[in-house]
Amino acid sequence: MQKSIIVSGGGIVGQTAAIALSQAGHKVQMLEKRSSWGAMGAGLALPANATFQLDRLGLLSQVREKALEARSISYFTAEGELLCQQGFKGLHYTDSPYLALPHSSLHKVIRENNPIPVAMGRYINNFEQNDERVEVALDSGEQLEADLLLVCEGIYSSTRTFWVNPSPPVDMGLFCWRFLAPSPQNLGDDPQLFLGGKNACLLYPLSADQIYFYAHRADHKLQWCNPEEAVKALREEFAGYNEDVQGVLAGLNSDTNVIARRMQVMDSQVWGKGRVLCIGDAAHGCGPILQQGVAQGLEDVAVLTEELATGSPLIQQVKNFVDRRFNRVAWVCENSNTRLKELNTQQEQVRNQALRENGPSHTTGWKKLYQNEP
Repeated sequence: MQKSIIVSGGGIVGQTAAIALSQAGHKVQMLEKRSSWGAMGAGLALPANATFQLDRLGLLSQVREKALEARSISYFTAEGELLCQQGFKGLHYTDSPYLALPHSSLHKVIRENNPIPVAMGRYINNFEQNDERVEVALDSGEQLEADLLLVCEGIYSSTRTFWVNPSPPVDMGLFCWRFLAPSPQNLGDDPQLFLGGKNACLLYPLSADQIYFYAHRADHKLQWCNPEEAVKALREEFAGYNEDVQGVLAGLNSDTNVIARRMQVMDSQVWGKGRVLCIGDAAHGCGPILQQGVAQGLEDVAVLTEELATGSPLIQQVKNFVDRRFNRVAWVCENSNTRLKELNTQQEQVRNQALRENGPSHTTGWKKLYQNEP
């Protein structure tokens, strides 16, 4: 049965939801708080369960044209001694590819395939719901109504915070830097994670000449720094790292778009209530070690689309969706956050020995995750 659905948030998960739901025959309206798309994020890694869902939507071939395929991941000490390495082939039962690309490139592919026009510069002021409908009041004074309000606004969702659950994201005790940079010579196509005692950095190739650089340090005080301070802090923090890392940092300047901020995650899942449903990071934003931010949002979209195709009343469909997603999402969040903390809280020699024996945290996590369907 066709349903009317308001999607609030035009990021990757919101755009993908609009595509999937409209393909399934539902009537979709989209809202986006930003007045224009502008610069978006840095880089994104898409493991096999993410690219599998993109393939189901008919988007994978276009995404693949903008991305670089990785075939393994390696962990090193800060100085460049190899700790462990694991190939990706055979981890996922479909052998879907592991891709990496700029955030803006993925978003562009998805939004250009979205048939639903986006109302830009519009956000939710309030909503009310009853047994039949949800009524939404926008900042512009417009009044909308639908069968379902889908909140895809990211981890700092104002709709979730003000109208669903006021609990804010919690701090992971890490300060992070993320940016795009020219690739070091002879780096190859595969990601490399370098681990110090209380800090780490990841070089993730996006093309032959561009990488996604992610770094963090254990820090409970620093809140934010401007671009010039961010570059200076990076160089000081990773001064002892290997030559590839040093080469990337040497090429930075104050014009580099360095995203420098604290890492925060959702402390527990917040799915919503009644006819209002949060999905993606708005419901369960977690740490990046298993690279499941986009992947779990895409799985949310797939499972919700399946449940809305059943003959149950909508409230029951939403409940069934949450029941299907709860345990898997809980496992992903717990393991993502725990593995990330362990990289910076375990004694360095103990951690390094465990990695030598067990392999990269990325792939050991994926092996378990892929044993079950979304």
